[in-house]
Amino acid sequence: MKKIILLLVILIFIACDKDEKIDSSLKIQFSHTIDDTEIFSCCSEVNPDSLIYTNEAGQPFNILTLKYIVSNLKIYDTNNKEYLLKDVHYVDASDTENLSVTFNDLDIKNYNKLSFTFGLNQIENIDIQYLNENWHNSMFWPNNSITTQPGGYHYMKLEGFFDTISQSYRCHTGPTFGGDYSFELELPIEFDANQNEKHQIILNMNMLNWFNTPNIYFLTSNGIMDNPTAQENLKENGLNNVFSIKE
Repeated sequence: MKKIILLLVILIFIACDKDEKIDSSLKIQFSHTIDDTEIFSCCSEVNPDSLIYTNEAGQPFNILTLKYIVSNLKIYDTNNKEYLLKDVHYVDASDTENLSVTFNDLDIKNYNKLSFTFGLNQIENIDIQYLNENWHNSMFWPNNSITTQPGGYHYMKLEGFFDTISQSYRCHTGPTFGGDYSFELELPIEFDANQNEKHQIILNMNMLNWFNTPNIYFLTSNGIMDNPTAQENLKENGLNNVFSIKE
């Protein structure tokens, strides 16, 4: 009898140990499209002499550079409890290594919402805050003599040619004159982290919608880093329908 009880106790401990070791992971894949056409590896495969897209303003253009930062990446369970996945993630669309990020050992919950900040908000966008990150030099926002606000970092660098191959555009979004043009988005998701399963979410950026709605954006050869109106227009467009969860 004692042996039977001992065996039952051992089995209970084994069962508990198995429950604790259940490993449910989440992979977030960053994708980029022009409407329904996916841009694979984005900029490295684009012929700079080919203006293959057209925005709402009727301007032909291409995309040669796409770099951006998302921060405060969180998921929420059905009780609206938030779980911070990552403070800051940098995406260079020409580098497949940072087009996805995986999170392991999720709490056993049902999740129904994803949120993130596009760029860095005013509290977190601090000069040389990310000096040791490999993207520091690429995304550094220069100080401006007009304001005492430190430079901080770009939210996005979107570059290419438009109208003719001799005209370049540079949509560099960031803290113009110390303003905060970052924005937070919440998107619906649905998955249950209750088994030893691998889950995936595809966070898609529809590139065309940066220029289309609600503000029709005209590409220009002039940079927009000193243009608060352009920054606000792109922020409003980004809040509208640039991002979605792709099936």
